[in-house]
Amino acid sequence: MPVDFDDWTSEIRTHLAGAPDETCIIYLRRAAQQFCEDSRIWRELLGEHAVSSAASSALTVDVEVPSNDYPLPASSAFIAIDRLTMDAKPLRPLLVRQGVSYDEWTRTLHIDATLIPKAGDLGIYAILEPSDTATNVPDALAKWRSGIIDRAIERMMLMPKQPWSNPVLARWFATQYQNRVSEARRAAARRNVSSRTARRGVPPREFV
Repeated sequence: MPVDFDDWTSEIRTHLAGAPDETCIIYLRRAAQQFCEDSRIWRELLGEHAVSSAASSALTVDVEVPSNDYPLPASSAFIAIDRLTMDAKPLRPLLVRQGVSYDEWTRTLHIDATLIPKAGDLGIYAILEPSDTATNVPDALAKWRSGIIDRAIERMMLMPKQPWSNPVLARWFATQYQNRVSEARRAAARRNVSSRTARRGVPPREFV
C-alpha cells in the first residue's frame, strides 16, 4: 500500500525545526527520486505482450516503452529497462550486450529478431522512480524511508540562510544516505539472482 510523503514530514521537522510541510514534501520527493536513480531498487514488470519475428525481412523488433502495452504504474516515472523475458524466461543477451538496445530519445526498445523464437510474449521489467507530481511512495520504497529521509534532511540543511541550515551536520546525513543506497543495491542484486534461479526451477540461494 502506498505511503504518503505527509506521513514522513514530522521526522524531518525533528531535525529541521520550523521547516514548512510543503518544503519537506518537495525535498522528500526529490530524495526518493535520487534514491531510485542511485540504487535502482524500484523495479516492476510493466507487462507481457505478444511479439513476432516471423517476417523474413525483419532485422529487429521495435517496441515502445513506456506505451499502452507497457504502461507505467501510477505516480511513477521511467528510468531505464531492467531486464527482458520471453514467455517468462530470461531473454539473452541482456541489455548493453549485442542484440538489445534502447533509444531514450524515441523511447524505442530494439531487439535483434534472431533472439525471438518466431513469436512469444515479451515481458519488460523497468526501473522506476516517483514522478514529479507523486504524493506517495510504493511499498518497494517505503522500506527505505530512512535513506530517503536522510537525503531530504541533508539537502535541506544545505539550503542557504534558513533557520535549519547546517552544512556541517549535513555531511553526516549524506553518509547515512550513501550507506542505505549501498544496502538497497545489494538487496536489488540478491532479488535479481533469486528471481532468475526461481524461473529456472533452481531453489534460490539463501543470503545471510
